[in-house]
Amino acid sequence: MHLRMSSGAQELDLRKELELCSLVADSMTSSLSNSLSEALSSTSSASDVDSIIEEIEATISIAVLDRKLKKKVKLFSSGKTDAARTYDRMQDCRNKFEETSNALQKRLSEQEGVIAERCKEIEALKDSKNKLSMKAEKLSARIEKLREKYDLMRTVLEVYTGFHRVSNERVAIKVESLTTSIPLLRNEAICLQYLNSRHNPYDDETREPIVRCLKYGKTDKLKYLVMDHCGPNVRQLKKATPKDKFRVQLSLLLQTGTNYVTVFKFQHDYVSVDYGEDGLCSTVHSFTRMVA
Repeated sequence: MHLRMSSGAQELDLRKELELCSLVADSMTSSLSNSLSEALSSTSSASDVDSIIEEIEATISIAVLDRKLKKKVKLFSSGKTDAARTYDRMQDCRNKFEETSNALQKRLSEQEGVIAERCKEIEALKDSKNKLSMKAEKLSARIEKLREKYDLMRTVLEVYTGFHRVSNERVAIKVESLTTSIPLLRNEAICLQYLNSRHNPYDDETREPIVRCLKYGKTDKLKYLVMDHCGPNVRQLKKATPKDKFRVQLSLLLQTGTNYVTVFKFQHDYVSVDYGEDGLCSTVHSFTRMVA
């Protein structure tokens, strides 16, 4: 009961307050209308009314502009904040870019040093390549000359091995074509026959230190010279040694034989500088024998 009575009292109080508010609003509207009517009655012309309206419009426009300005200020402040954030981000990006640029510059300088070293190595390789190419050209020229010399000697003279029909001894046979451009076999046969006849007139004995000329002749296609078959030359024997050299005693003996051959040729008016270790051969009859 007490609650119901209190709620009813509250409703009465609210109704009274609403009535008072409505009375106050009516009085205010009446006062405003009275003031407007007084203002209109006090105006003597339409120009005063226009000025009042302009003032009211100006007041309203100033309020609108003020609101807009406040909005612009808010937008400007938010834009300023965003700009500050963007500036900070740009500064961070700039710092990162500078760090990356410095690192790249450092790596670039290191790579430039490496490239310079590689260029020096390439230049050295080019120089060595040029030197090797020059050496290769010289060697190829020498090989070509040796090949030409070999081909010439092969076309001029060919040496074969055979056996004598009567004595069954091994003999050497030199062969030369009749159409060769440089005929040498006939001159060699003449020299051998002359030196054999001067040194030992008997045909069945050796002609030390010159090999024995057994026969010289020709056929329809070639010339041939039959002579004693000798063993390996001194150079071949020297290569067969372990250190590619003879003992002192054997070297002196070979030098004595070489001097003997030289003196023998000079005695018979022959001068030759064409023989050396390759032209001195071993034989069972004596320590040296010269192949013409």
